[in-house]
Amino acid sequence: MSGGRFNYANDSLCEEIFGWNLHPDYGEKGFSKSAEARKINPLKDAELSEMVYDMFCVLHSFDWCASGDTGEETYISDVSRFKKKWLKVTAEQRYKRQIDLQLEECRNDLYRIFGVEENE
Repeated sequence: MSGGRFNYANDSLCEEIFGWNLHPDYGEKGFSKSAEARKINPLKDAELSEMVYDMFCVLHSFDWCASGDTGEETYISDVSRFKKKWLKVTAEQRYKRQIDLQLEECRNDLYRIFGVEENE
């Protein structure tokens, strides 16, 4: 690895904001951690915290692409994933997604609290 075009500054900032256990990455490996970013919620707004973390994943992807560590197709795919999730939806669709995510988190918490298996 070359150290990235930004010398890992974007990754360090992400870890500073979200904690050292949440590292941005490219592809599904990075974006799959969005739910964790929501739970950490350093910006005191779950949707904004998730969006910022996803943007750090895009920056990470660009950083590695620009330094030659990954191919441009990976970066283009990550940009597409970010835009599809955050920019190509209406406000109403975003709100519905946030409600559904909050309900899912609540349901999972209640299952855990009461010791109920999700598939029962």
